[in-house]
Amino acid sequence: SVTAKEPAVRVKAWSTPELVQAVDIRQPVEISLEEQVRVLHGVPLSPILVGGQPDFAGYGQNPPSEGDSWELDVTAEQGGYEICFAGGCNPHHGILSVYMDGALIGDVDQYSLFNICPQEHILYWECLAAGQHTLTGTVRCKRAESRNYWICLREITLRPISSRLTLALLLQAAWLGDQLEVKCTGMAGNDVAVFLCDTDATVGQLRRKAVDTLTYAWQIALTLPHSILLREEDDQSLLVSVLGMASDSG
Repeated sequence: SVTAKEPAVRVKAWSTPELVQAVDIRQPVEISLEEQVRVLHGVPLSPILVGGQPDFAGYGQNPPSEGDSWELDVTAEQGGYEICFAGGCNPHHGILSVYMDGALIGDVDQYSLFNICPQEHILYWECLAAGQHTLTGTVRCKRAESRNYWICLREITLRPISSRLTLALLLQAAWLGDQLEVKCTGMAGNDVAVFLCDTDATVGQLRRKAVDTLTYAWQIALTLPHSILLREEDDQSLLVSVLGMASDSG
């Protein structure tokens, strides 16, 4: 029989803090494109048929142009939201950059080789303060293969979801024989997870194991001593060299 090779990074210990899941009583926020949109650049929004299909009416700036821009006000409660842009895609569509209170939260790319109606694009937004916020959409660009800058929307809805957590962990390492013990320590100084790594383990393997192990975390920022952030482009580096841990065995 063939003995399976152990993974390069193994979990030694881990703890998950209890997350209090309060009942979410927030309601979805539906936006009226006909009544709430204020055009900043380009022609006013008007009813259109996405891809010329009579069964899919929406709104768009007609004719479209690079730099088309509009804004609207939305009232939201504190917490996470999915912003759902329901519209259509086809070879004539562009890319809408979406901002909330001036900060870019993502792009809605409506290009597709064929007509797709309806089509939903979802962006995540964390509402830090309850009250009125301003959502802005700007057509900054399009794909090279796209024939125009159309953005066609039927509706925009903010759907409440659980907040995504960002966890910052400090990496501390020590040799245990021929293995590297890597502790992921929280900001309070507690060990959140401890991993045993082979000498040829990569940063990418450690990152993936951390994400798989700490399933409650949406995004894990791994921080080296001296507050140097472990970047995505470091992923192929050997963990030993990144941590500066020369092996006693030479």
